[in-house]
Amino acid sequence: LDTDMSGYITLREIDPASNNILVNFRQWADDAFGGVVPAFAAFDIDGSNEISKVEFRQACRIFGFKANSFRLFDALDVSGNGSLSSSE
Repeated sequence: LDTDMSGYITLREIDPASNNILVNFRQWADDAFGGVVPAFAAFDIDGSNEISKVEFRQACRIFGFKANSFRLFDALDVSGNGSLSSSE
């Protein structure tokens, strides 16, 4: 798994597609909002500190994130509960 023999296994080595979308989202969030935390606040329109998949997809569309928001949401939803919290 450690294809570059660095001594570490990275997401890029395990799941390059998820790595790429996460890197792209981070870059976009930095450019558009100044970071992921402010992007989360902008996406959390109802102030619940959670974002559902539907809210996330709508926010991506509204704010202009063009990549696959389904794949991105699944990569970010580490708890697998179908919503994102600020701690994820």
